Amino acid sequence: MEVIEVDGTLRIVRSGETPTRGRRLVDRMRGTADSKEIEGMSTDEIMEMLRGDRLAPDR
Repeated sequence: MEVIEVDGTLRIVRSGETPTRGRRLVDRMRGTADSKEIEGMSTDEIMEMLRGDRLAPDR
């Protein structure tokens, strides 16, 4: 973070190429899903499973 002056007002701004919190989360999670667990499932079926509405299928 940097503090800069703009028209007499100090502003705190992100410095350089520091990744956002969301970007760090996505980078950490990328590639962690087990595709065999959800293979052949629709988006609605996956969402039901993630919400706990049903158990993952035995495959």
